[in-house]
Amino acid sequence: MLSEIYDKPGWKVRGDFIAPQSDQRYPFLPRLRHAVICVVIVVRYLIHVVVCWWKGQKVFLNIFQRLRHNPFAGVPCGGIGCGGIGRDFRGGFCRFSLLPGIVEQQITCILKAVSNIKAVNRVVK
Repeated sequence: MLSEIYDKPGWKVRGDFIAPQSDQRYPFLPRLRHAVICVVIVVRYLIHVVVCWWKGQKVFLNIFQRLRHNPFAGVPCGGIGCGGIGRDFRGGFCRFSLLPGIVEQQITCILKAVSNIKAVNRVVK
């Protein structure tokens, strides 16, 4: 019966279904070839971090100085990939993310924001 379920595309089961052997967990031990690849990647990353530190640049993915998670509730202010501007509980502007993938962690004082909304044959401000 179970092989019939797995052979069909988009199989359906009951909510209390438990897949066979899903409760058995084994410790993960990578093979020697994968361990060597991971060591090479870590060494390359460490060299990249040292070079960026020497040049005075920030590392894009810094695993040594992780940022504290701050909730970011933003609204898009443009097309896809244009970023967003966050709002605090009072409705003021706080955090912004105008570079893709980078959210500024400091609270920013923004006194005024202008947005133009285009309607049919006119601009609504």
